Amino acid sequence: MASGMACLQFGTDAFGKEILELVPATPAAAPSETVAIAITAAPSIGDRDQDDHERAAGGATEAAAAACLGEGGESMPYKGENTIVMMEWEKPYMRALVDALAITEESRVLEIGYGIGYSADRIQEFSPRSHTIIEPDPVVLARLRGWAAARPGVRIVEGFWQTALATLGEFDAVFFDDFPLPDTPDSSDLRGPASRWHAFIDLCAAHHLPVGGRITG
Repeated sequence: MASGMACLQFGTDAFGKEILELVPATPAAAPSETVAIAITAAPSIGDRDQDDHERAAGGATEAAAAACLGEGGESMPYKGENTIVMMEWEKPYMRALVDALAITEESRVLEIGYGIGYSADRIQEFSPRSHTIIEPDPVVLARLRGWAAARPGVRIVEGFWQTALATLGEFDAVFFDDFPLPDTPDSSDLRGPASRWHAFIDLCAAHHLPVGGRITG
């Protein structure tokens, strides 16, 4: 896909399986340049002592997260070639990542990106104390609102995690599934998958995870 504005669209593939795809925005469609799902995995950070939390806090972490947004706080245009954000065959994988969080009825859960809802469905099976979902895309938000209407423990936070995290408190379990901006030779270099993931982990460890908190994604 060429550089430029894009938005999300639900659909099906050639086999009738549901997909979430990034497509070029049209004048009639609300643009959405950041999407919610990445097909990448990283290990849970496991337990961290207080020193780890203190070392993770710092200006460099906040700067790395801020670099994922444009100068005006908007999402940067997607410049990669992959347009498939999520596919139905990923469902077992998403469920396994959620299972690794060891969610209980006392858990406060944060989810970054709703996508098709596979991870959210699995999280709800554990009946956590709270379930907060950060989602920026208007197309995905429309589906998310309908899903959350019958689940009173779910809180929707509209916006990008880079700015929304600062408004939130602590969570025992965090599921991160943000669609990354690929590395490019221009000013988007710092917005690649690794930097986004590591910036997010450091922000959570510094400000949003108690000792023993868990992250998967």
